[in-house]
Amino acid sequence: MTIDHWACPITSIEGKLLGIEIQSHLELDGVRLLAGMEEEVLSTQLRLVESKAAWFRENNLFCVMGKGTITTKEYLPFLRKMTTSTRTHENEWLDDLGVNGGSAIPLVTGDFEVARLNRRYTQENISRLIFPVLIKSIRQYCDKVIVPVKDKTYYRILKDAGVWAVQGEYKQIRLEHCEKLL
Repeated sequence: MTIDHWACPITSIEGKLLGIEIQSHLELDGVRLLAGMEEEVLSTQLRLVESKAAWFRENNLFCVMGKGTITTKEYLPFLRKMTTSTRTHENEWLDDLGVNGGSAIPLVTGDFEVARLNRRYTQENISRLIFPVLIKSIRQYCDKVIVPVKDKTYYRILKDAGVWAVQGEYKQIRLEHCEKLL
């Protein structure tokens, strides 16, 4: 069994690294597994993050881990978790806003520090004139919004709408080498 961990950069519109999201790929006998072994993957991620803690602190960066059970670690104040839950827990960020035409109930009823739009939702709507209005509406409930993008085409619109960060323009790098992102 092999587990590869990738650091996916999250940057400001100006290109400044704000933090990373860890995405892990689990392979067993040459086949990528999509489910199972989540707790083992999370514990491995946590060990790697702990080994990089000084780098996160010194550069004032956050680290977002995927869904799963993450015990809040006081000595890792930069650690965040993505969730799609309607209940907010400390250090959780709302993920997949707009998925499948989904509801904004978690956004409105929760108290999230950050909300990230769903990639497909963004691709389908970013070129529409209403998109900046949607972003401004989201910001009424959560000031920091992450928008997944492929390039800089819509940066002007996103900046004018007050988007805090983008993700997807820069290539991911193996987590073990995340220092190279700076």
